[in-house]
Amino acid sequence: MFPITIMKQVSIIFTITAFSEILVTLLNLPIPSNAIGMIILFTMLCLNLIKESDVKEVGDFFPKILISLYIPGGVSIIKDYHHIKQYLIPFFLVCLFCTIIVMVSTGVTAQILENVKRKSK
Repeated sequence: MFPITIMKQVSIIFTITAFSEILVTLLNLPIPSNAIGMIILFTMLCLNLIKESDVKEVGDFFPKILISLYIPGGVSIIKDYHHIKQYLIPFFLVCLFCTIIVMVSTGVTAQILENVKRKSK
């Protein structure tokens, strides 16, 4: 029973991902398809078209393996270090600045959504 549940959950997520990719391609949207997919999934969860239990296990699994997706990028940076060593300080500063921006915007967005959720109850 468990593998069927996982296959169903993966199918739901991959169907939404494929649909968002097609949508972005057909409409020539300037937004990445993965962002569109997350918006579609969020909307479907909010409208109860999909229950949280329909994607829970797979949704919990993907963030656990997320760090492994950074390994190829890290290896590429190490491999091409001789090309980027002259840009190391600006590269570090840009990474630091972007990380801070992402952390702050995520925190503010989470607070806004929490306030909206609290007001709706």
